[in-house]
Amino acid sequence: MTIAFDIDGTWDRDPQLFIDVASMFRDEKWTIVIVTGREQPADKLGRLGLLDFPIVVSGPLLKEQAALKAGYKVDVWVDDMPGVIQDCKILQPSDDL
Repeated sequence: MTIAFDIDGTWDRDPQLFIDVASMFRDEKWTIVIVTGREQPADKLGRLGLLDFPIVVSGPLLKEQAALKAGYKVDVWVDDMPGVIQDCKILQPSDDL
């Protein structure tokens, strides 16, 4: 299984928590990848404890497309902006609710 974490607005909100969570996934033999929308300075990556993880920068692509292009089929996404992960239809609430 593969899990992808976002940086801005996600990992950077509580780096130690995400380091601990990622370590648990790694212990269970999951593949961990960081998928971010923009290039990140090396010093920031170091401060956030991200230097041991592969990092994919999506740029103008949806994150799923960028991850696939980099060779990662992500099963679980952890991101504060799910709308940038994959193209999906927005469902309207039913009038019956």
